[in-house]
Formats: sequence, C-alpha cells, structure tokens
Amino acid sequence: PIMDQAQQLLTKGVDFATVATLMGLLIPQGLGVTIPMAVLIGLLMGLGRLSGDRETVAMQACGISIGRMLRPVAVLALLATAATTYVTIVALPDSNQAFREIVFRQLASYTADQVEPQVFDRSLPGVNLYVRGVEEQGTKWTDVLLAITQDEGQPILYVAEQGRIIVDYDAQTVDIELRHGSIHRVPPHDHASYTQTKFTTTLVPFDAETIFDDGGGPPRGFGEMSLPELEEQMVQIVAAGGSPHNATMEIHKRFSLPSACLAFALIALALGVTN
Repeated sequence: PIMDQAQQLLTKGVDFATVATLMGLLIPQGLGVTIPMAVLIGLLMGLGRLSGDRETVAMQACGISIGRMLRPVAVLALLATAATTYVTIVALPDSNQAFREIVFRQLASYTADQVEPQVFDRSLPGVNLYVRGVEEQGTKWTDVLLAITQDEGQPILYVAEQGRIIVDYDAQTVDIELRHGSIHRVPPHDHASYTQTKFTTTLVPFDAETIFDDGGGPPRGFGEMSLPELEEQMVQIVAAGGSPHNATMEIHKRFSLPSACLAFALIALALGVTN
C-alpha cells in the first residue's frame, strides 16, 4: 500500500521529499499490526529452536518451570504492548491527520494550477472541463465549458464567460465559481423538457472526498480521532438517534491490537515449548 501511494502521488507531480514525508506518516499504520505479529513470530522462532534442540526438556529437568520461562517472555510482551499502545492511541491518529492534510493540499494545488487552456481536463472525476484562456497562474479562466457527468441520469452543462477554482484548505472543500453564463439540462428520457437557466454568478461545489479519493491514504474519519474525540462523537451520535457502532469498534481496535501482544506471547510460549 505504501508503494501504491507513492506511485499515485508521483504521477500527480508531487515532489519526492513530500512523497517521502507521506510515506513516513504511513509507518504507524503498519506498526500497529506488525509489532504484535513480530512478537508472535519472534517468540515462536526462539522458543521453537529451544524445543527443537531439547533445551526446554533440559531446563525443566533442572527445575526451571514454565512459569519461570514466562518471565522474560512477559517482559517482551509488555514492552511490545506499550509500544503498540502508543502507536494506536497517540501516533496513528496524528499521522493519519497529517497525511490527509498534506495529500489534500498537494492534490488540490495540482488541480487548481494545472488546468491547461484549450484542452479537455478530466482530472476531476465525473467532470469534463474546457477553458479557452487561462490567467493569473492558472486559477482564472475565460470561456469555460463545464460538463458534470457524475449523475448519468441527467448530465448538466455549464457555459460561462469566466471561471475559477476555489480551494478551502481548512474546510477541505473544492468549488468552481462561474460568472456570466448559463446552465443547460437535458433529461435522458425526455428531450423535449430541455431547460436553460442564466446566471450572473454560480458556485459548483464538489465533494473533496470524491475528488481526492485517488490520493488514498488511511481510512478517514474515526481513524484520525483521539480517544476523547471518539467518545464525544459517540455521545453526539447517540443524541442524534444513531448507532455508535463504528466509533465503538474504533476504540476497541485501539486496545485490541496492543492486547494481542500479550495473547500472542502466551500462544508462542505454549507452542514453543511443545515438542
């Protein structure tokens, strides 16, 4: 997944330093799973070697019980649990949020600045954009043709004298502002009801989640919240009459992954000392 993200960002023209930063922000997502698995595999390899060489039999013959062998294993499991807890509760939400912000800024800047004149631009999903002229670093257009095809049942065509793209980085919204034009609609099954609406200024909003979905990244929403924020979200969902199931599962996941280190340690000891 990390290499897939790198490829998608590099094809968008994002510089290598930013891509490397984004790849580093994805590391906590992997550590939440790989630390518990490393504990299990590492202990199985170490204890399995002791068992294969019959050293565990010799240790038990010398009076070293399974409980005493559990001590160093428990220490390792506790350290791994602490590390995984830090990753899932502290590092992961912050890194996910930082990843989202950087990806949004980079791809939004690319979308705003890279519109070329007299070329059909399809970088926005479900949108065909054609501008005759580009001014002011690519953000102001003249003679704009905008076709919205997201809704296959009723495509919408905008024709305007001027236009520009507006990106709100804080709110993470993307809008196209058009001036002095008209809106054309043709229902698919009723061509006779073609409508034309003129406007002085209109704003065409886009779902930023849909636009930048190819930027990928970690799961959005609950994955970027801290535990207090998740609990507050649960209260709001319940107050609105909804089910807090997803938020509850996210909290459980934050603790279940660290707890897996303890469970894996017991499993590894039981299997490792078995001939």
